[in-house]
Amino acid sequence: MPERLPSGDVEAVFSLMDDEFTRSMWHFHCQLLLHTYFKVPDVRRCQITGMHGCMFIDKTREGAVYQETRETVTLNEWTDHIYQNTMQEHIITNVVSGRKMRIQNYLEPLGGFREGDP
Repeated sequence: MPERLPSGDVEAVFSLMDDEFTRSMWHFHCQLLLHTYFKVPDVRRCQITGMHGCMFIDKTREGAVYQETRETVTLNEWTDHIYQNTMQEHIITNVVSGRKMRIQNYLEPLGGFREGDP
C-alpha cells in the first residue's frame, strides 16, 4: 500500500524475489522488467529524465535500435520505445502543473543475476 511521507510525497515500494516456487515455474532466478503506464493530462507536455545514453528499441520503426541522445525526453509523436539498462532514477515532470514523479529502481549487482545462474 502506498504511504504518504512526512514531506508530502507518496511512496510505493515493489519488489520481486525468486524462491523454490517461482523457480518451479521458471528455471531461472528472477530479474525485474519495469513496464509502466502513467496517466498524465497531456503526454506532449511531460518531460522524462534518466534515459540519456540508453539504447532503446523503437517498435514504431520495425524494431530498429537507437541510442537516446536527449537529456530530457519529450513526446510529440506516436511512441513505443523499450529502453534498456536505464539509470537508477527517472523523473516524470508534468510541465502544466509542475508536479513531478520520481521513480527509483534498486537492482542486485549484475542486473539481478547471481553467480551460477543459467
